[in-house]
Amino acid sequence: MPNTVIRTTVNTSFENTLLAAVAATSVPPIDKPRISLKQLCFDLGQYLKRYDSILTIKQWAEVEKAFCSQHGIENFFGFHMMNEDNDSHNPLSLLSFLHLYRQRIDSNGHLSVYENAIPTSNRKELYTFVNQLLRNYDNRVAHADSNASIQNSTNRPIFFSANQLAAVEKGIKHKFGSLLGFQGAAQIINKIQQQKPHSMIYFEESLLDVVSLNRLDICPSSLPVDETQLCKLILQCPIMIDLNTWLQWLYFFQPRYGSLKTFIARKQTELDGLLLLETSTHELFRLPIESSLTHFEQELAKMNVRLAVGYLCTSIIFEHIHVNRLPLSIYRQVMHTWFIVLQSSATFGGHKSIEPMEYILEFLIYLPALIGQPLIVQELVLAPLDDVFRTDDREKKSINNRQKLWMLANDKQKNKLEMWGYLLDIKEWKNTTKWIGQNQSQIESTNERLFNMSKATENLVTDNTQLIVAQTKTDSILSTTTSHDYVNSDKEKRVISDNDSIQAAYEHIESIRRGFGVNCGLDSTGQSIVNNLQGMIERSLEKLSNDLYSEQGHFVLELIQNADDNQYLSNRIPTLRFILSSERILVCNNETGFQPMHISAICNVGTSTKGKHKQGYAGHKGINSSPHSMKSD
Repeated sequence: MPNTVIRTTVNTSFENTLLAAVAATSVPPIDKPRISLKQLCFDLGQYLKRYDSILTIKQWAEVEKAFCSQHGIENFFGFHMMNEDNDSHNPLSLLSFLHLYRQRIDSNGHLSVYENAIPTSNRKELYTFVNQLLRNYDNRVAHADSNASIQNSTNRPIFFSANQLAAVEKGIKHKFGSLLGFQGAAQIINKIQQQKPHSMIYFEESLLDVVSLNRLDICPSSLPVDETQLCKLILQCPIMIDLNTWLQWLYFFQPRYGSLKTFIARKQTELDGLLLLETSTHELFRLPIESSLTHFEQELAKMNVRLAVGYLCTSIIFEHIHVNRLPLSIYRQVMHTWFIVLQSSATFGGHKSIEPMEYILEFLIYLPALIGQPLIVQELVLAPLDDVFRTDDREKKSINNRQKLWMLANDKQKNKLEMWGYLLDIKEWKNTTKWIGQNQSQIESTNERLFNMSKATENLVTDNTQLIVAQTKTDSILSTTTSHDYVNSDKEKRVISDNDSIQAAYEHIESIRRGFGVNCGLDSTGQSIVNNLQGMIERSLEKLSNDLYSEQGHFVLELIQNADDNQYLSNRIPTLRFILSSERILVCNNETGFQPMHISAICNVGTSTKGKHKQGYAGHKGINSSPHSMKSD
């Protein structure tokens, strides 16, 4: 078979090759959109109004299925919507369309499905608030109409006049600061009439009628305060007082100037020298611009607890930046001294005596919650409190300081103590009865009765003491008549025992006075002789003491010697403490106190009760009270 050659014709034309390539990559013709872009954006926006939160992926799939079903297509690609900003010929998905045409779909920012700057919770509160306004308005209309019932009125449409809609808008703006993206009250009312939200929380503003709503945010015409005067007022706000409350900012100035913090930020130049502390509870306290330990100590000495706490907060902010760097040992010593002063005032204050725990409770309540963290409360307040107030001198038993503070506190104060109770593990402040559901009012009533009984006993002792002092001034001898038939309790016996002790002390002083010729029934000649002798002895002792104690520092040695000679309880370590300040020297000594023999000794010469030392001690001349008097003028 002869060889045959098969020849194949190959077309190498570039034109034909290009045409083939174009034919291979060509797309089918683009279908026209089923509806216009404007109509689709409107329909989609109306459909999405029913949702009040951002949707999940599953919810978006359900939205697409239901929405497309209404338009007779299987999915969103069936609308054949393209991106007009590029040359892509691929139809847009639902999510891409929502993102690309958001401004057209939600021009007013009403839709909650978008990541709106307005929190969803705020809008839910808005719906509840307006719904309450509507219900209250409808109830008032029903009451005004004798032929209508409240029950029927809640199911009928509610119509508002333009003036009423304006009042509703004013109430919304007062409560929420704006309409939260809505164009007007009518739009919000249409929204909530479809939802009918319900809440157990009632808003105060929703209880107002149209007239009262229109009065909201109207500055009093009787307050001629411009911005300059307002800045001066801010600088005059008392220390540790909430500025918003003190200025009545919400009612008087916020409608005109906006929020207080915004106004302060805008007026920084005029408010130079202002220092504020915003607490965790959103209070805005004014603080002193300068502070030192001396400021803190001086205000405590004056019993200005609020100012003292203000200086403490400023010290933490400026001097030490952080609470942990505060020199707690120094501040604790100042608090310890203050507690001693409170204790002394309560013991020897007479009719002006104070309740120390009331001042200490005031200090704790003014202390901001977070600045008063466990370190400050424990180290600065509770620790020195337990050091000073250990036992009740009358009842001779330990004092539960925390329980006493709790009993003094009112309901609002107890809430603050309760927080620290759990942070510091203080069982008296934990208020466990509240958390386990017991009848709190009954328990507190019982505790209050016990506390009042204790206070009544203390007052009875105080009243009897004041009666004795008054009778002493008239040089009359106290005579108390007690009948054991009326002694029905241990507390009453203790009161009578205290009165007997006071009577014995008074009679001891009277016996010393009579020994020196005072009120002892002398005739005029005898009384003249006694007066001359008293004058001579007084002048002699004054000269002798001036010669002996000419050195300025000698009184310190005398005080140390006195502490060494004092008597102490067997279970206590003898302690002497000198506390110096710019205004005083406070000497603290934990001795048992004066006995009758000591009173007799200091009222005489050469009869000192000191027996530990035979020589070398500062008070051996028997006139040891003189150097103290010389330095305490």
